[in-house]
Amino acid sequence: MIKQFFEANKRYIKFFAVFYLIAIFALNWNQISWAINFKFLTNAAESFFVESGKFFYSEKKANNTQAVNSTGTIVVASREEDIIQKEDSLVIEKIGMEAPLVTSPSDSVEDVEASLKKGVMIYPNSSLPSEKGTTIILGHTAPVNWPRVNYYGIFNRLDEIQKGDQLLVYFQGRQYVYIVARQFLVNPGDQLVPSLTNYENVLFLSTCWPPNVGDHRIIIEAVR
Repeated sequence: MIKQFFEANKRYIKFFAVFYLIAIFALNWNQISWAINFKFLTNAAESFFVESGKFFYSEKKANNTQAVNSTGTIVVASREEDIIQKEDSLVIEKIGMEAPLVTSPSDSVEDVEASLKKGVMIYPNSSLPSEKGTTIILGHTAPVNWPRVNYYGIFNRLDEIQKGDQLLVYFQGRQYVYIVARQFLVNPGDQLVPSLTNYENVLFLSTCWPPNVGDHRIIIEAVR
């Protein structure tokens, strides 16, 4: 009897099933749209390298101690780096955030997605923290009620970071101290250009913003 009912009404059942799925996506779009914005996040980082030409070069250098003086200028004093027994990681004490710092085998979507499930990631075509140039670190945001697995939501409080705040990067046994220069928003694919040209080391943190939608990118620029 039930089988005959389904056979007789197969067309209508399929229609209502499709309609139901469309309604679910429409009503919960803010909660799921962030998940498909990852590709735009990587495009935003990639556009920086395409538009900026050969900006990067590799060379080991001393670490720096920074501060922001009374005029708002970032002051950098060079010092030798000490070897530190700590795993590669990004630490932002102001927001109580610490995450493993990982690299990706390539800039393919598959490799980058897999790497971001392990922590925050150094974008493949950017400089390493141990090199002169610009380092871009990507991380995930996620809706407030989204399960905190695979480092989703690790950058949810990035908007609380302001000029003068300190970022700590631990990489290959050394500590690198960055001082935040600015926070700003860009559209997906926009070019990232350092605002301060007299620093050899620039760090960009980038993620989809706001967490529930992800149609923009919030950028933290820091220097050392």
